[in-house]
This record gives sequence, C-alpha cells and structure tokens, in this order.
Amino acid sequence: MNTRWVWWLELLARVGLAAFFLFAGITKVVSPEDFARSIYQFRILPDVLINPLAVVLPWVECVAGICLLVPRWQDAAAALVALMSLVFAVAVVSLLWRGIRVSCGCFGGLSQSPANWGHVAFDASLAIVAIWTWWRGVYRHPGAPDLGLTRE
Repeated sequence: MNTRWVWWLELLARVGLAAFFLFAGITKVVSPEDFARSIYQFRILPDVLINPLAVVLPWVECVAGICLLVPRWQDAAAALVALMSLVFAVAVVSLLWRGIRVSCGCFGGLSQSPANWGHVAFDASLAIVAIWTWWRGVYRHPGAPDLGLTRE
C-alpha cells in the first residue's frame, strides 16, 4: 500500500496547525491587553487569572506551533494543540449557552466578529486534525516513507 500521500497529508496538517497557532499566538503576544479583555469578557475565570493567562497562553501557542515542526516534539505539540483547541471550543460553547455576544479572541485585537457555532466547529476541527497527527506520530506505520523528517 502506498502511504506516501498520507505522509504528505500529515505534513500538510502539521504545517497548517503550526502556521495557525503561530499566527494566533503572535497576534496575542503583540497585544496582550486586547487578549486580556477577551478573556475577561468570557466571564469564566477569576479576575486574578486573566492577566497571567493573557501573557502566558499566547507564548504556549507559539511554542506549540514551532514544536509541531520539530520531529522530536511534534507528538507532544499535537497533543497540546488538541487540548487547547478543545478547551477553546468548550469556552465558546459556554459563551453561546449563556447568550454572551463577544469576540472569540482567537487572533487578539484582530478578532472582531462575535463568537458563534462556526468557531466551535472550527476549534473542534483543529482538535481532530491535531489528534490525527498525534496518532500518526505515536503509531507510525513501519512502512511509512522516510523523507528525512522523521523522529530520531
């Protein structure tokens, strides 16, 4: 069975996730005040946690994005990205259930549209792709082609 196309699909998924999380993280790193405001508007966390999370989470997103491209760390990064995506989806569901109309905060100050079910579906899709890339890495088929990017 030719698995080369699956390898390329996995690579595309990892690069896509990495680009998305790097971009999302960078937009929040440059404007932590906007991201803190978004977190506050979700009304989920105690006030004391909002500023630390607004500073730390964007860096976690950036590091996870970079690590998705590093063979030694890509499985752990995929698991972290899946977890973050699921948490983001649950947070948006919480907003929608409570009838709160605020920006999702996905891209810091660049996010303007109110959170909606599309955001939930997108976050769930990111989680599914991340879980798939994690699964592919952990349970790599022994016949997968080695194109020089496999783990050591």
